[in-house]
Amino acid sequence: MTYRARRARHKYGAIKTKVGERTYDSRAEARYAQHLAHLKDIGVVVGWIPQIPFLLPGGIRYKADFLIFYSDGETKLVDVKGVSTPVFEIKKKLMAECYPWMPLVIVPAKEVPR
Repeated sequence: MTYRARRARHKYGAIKTKVGERTYDSRAEARYAQHLAHLKDIGVVVGWIPQIPFLLPGGIRYKADFLIFYSDGETKLVDVKGVSTPVFEIKKKLMAECYPWMPLVIVPAKEVPR
């Protein structure tokens, strides 16, 4: 009897995708990174940091997908979402309470530029 290793699947169907040297948690997140690279090329974005961790009350951890720095001085915290879960909704509310100066922008996966 042979054993074939199975690849772990994400419960919502997300597929890890590599763009350049970085691996993103989903194809939509990788496409958004490519969109940010285009915005950087045309001078709209100065840069971004992926996977920013936040510690929330109760020991809850949350990682936002991108912290984006725009050339006009604005910053945005962005999360690309294919499926919004009840757990995420709780984390979103906690983020708004704990970090009111840093609003979280939710980008639906279907709206990420291709």
